[in-house]
Amino acid sequence: MEQRIETREQRVALTYRLVGDYSAINYDEAWNAMWKCCQDNQIGCCGNDVEYLSTYLDNPTTTPAAERRCDVCIAALTDRIADTFRGMTLEHGVRLTTLPAGRWMVFTHRGQYDTLGATYGEIYGTIMPMLISWFVALDFFAYLCPRLLNVFMYEEMKKVVFSLIVGAVSCAVMAQTTGVESGHDWVDLGLPSGLKWATVNIGAAAPQDDGDYYAWGETAQKTDFRWATYLHGASQNALLKYTQTDGLMLLAQADDVVSQTWGGAWRMPTKDEWAELKTHCVWTWTDNYNATGVAGYEVASQSGDASLFLPAAGCRYANRVNEKGVHGYYWSSSLSDVSAYWGSAYQMQFVQAYAKPDWNHTRYYGSSVRGVCVPQQQPTGVESVGEAPTVRVEAGTIRCGQAFRIYDVTGRDVTRQNGALPNGVYMVQVGEKTEKVMVF
Repeated sequence: MEQRIETREQRVALTYRLVGDYSAINYDEAWNAMWKCCQDNQIGCCGNDVEYLSTYLDNPTTTPAAERRCDVCIAALTDRIADTFRGMTLEHGVRLTTLPAGRWMVFTHRGQYDTLGATYGEIYGTIMPMLISWFVALDFFAYLCPRLLNVFMYEEMKKVVFSLIVGAVSCAVMAQTTGVESGHDWVDLGLPSGLKWATVNIGAAAPQDDGDYYAWGETAQKTDFRWATYLHGASQNALLKYTQTDGLMLLAQADDVVSQTWGGAWRMPTKDEWAELKTHCVWTWTDNYNATGVAGYEVASQSGDASLFLPAAGCRYANRVNEKGVHGYYWSSSLSDVSAYWGSAYQMQFVQAYAKPDWNHTRYYGSSVRGVCVPQQQPTGVESVGEAPTVRVEAGTIRCGQAFRIYDVTGRDVTRQNGALPNGVYMVQVGEKTEKVMVF
């Protein structure tokens, strides 16, 4: 379990109050009510503009189980979503609230859903009692030594500890859609391959940033992109590597700028992996991504709970940037297999009218690069054999050709309810592999 202190701004949120034993309350009731409310108002409640979290308001060691309060929340991360929430007609027990600004302790559970109980046990059995003891000790010290503890300092320290307690849990109990590999963020778009995609281009600090431009098979930055400056040959008929005769059809690791720049499990996607992203995700063109003025495609998972942004950064020829804001050029690691284009490699190219994952482009052009990975995991002692299983939802029933278990957003095993599952997001575990699905 990861834990960290975050200084968070005030956030508008939809919330649903649950009361009862934290380990037994029906979280499905809350999520279903909020999803129903959003559907009634004809708005989505998934994506990178919102955050799912639960705030636990009572100390489970002193408050009777039947009286413990939990607010399940969908918090707005942008002003646009906050204004949308404020304009909603709220029904089904859903309320509008404001999550206070301050310092929050955030816990993130990573791993199988059947181990989530141990995470809750650590939070409420060890960490929360320690925080509460600090609060009691602080009050006691202020009582004994009022002149030694400045009043302002005392009040500020109480606010910090109180916000730690109130915000003690923001567990990633929704299906994990983001993570970090070798210091760089990835997003899980629910692809059949299980591949994770980087959230930014190589050389970019934010999703809307263009990042750096690279010729195919080069790993060093430069400003002049022509055959005369290309590392692997002076023309289509004078290639030094990845030729018609050397049998190399994919970039070697040494020539993969993603692998060489980010390390770990990161690499450049193949042509087929770009095609998978195009086929299994929802692509929406925008001229103003998150009010940044940047044009490109928002690429969302089919369930709508995760997305990434591909800016239309154009490409570089010689020392000029061409078509920025209207055309995206993204390298794959796949060499063109068309003899007429042997000096080319495959790209994902897009404009507002189309996105094409198998476009041939001359290798010396400077183009954008987006990384992919299969995150490295610690050995589990269990060997995973074979391809990832196919999990599908048919008429509200989750089906798979192998034995599987189903877990809800709180980590409870709900396999026996398959066929009568409430609408919502579930994790399906097949052996050592886990897939996110939505039942609706």
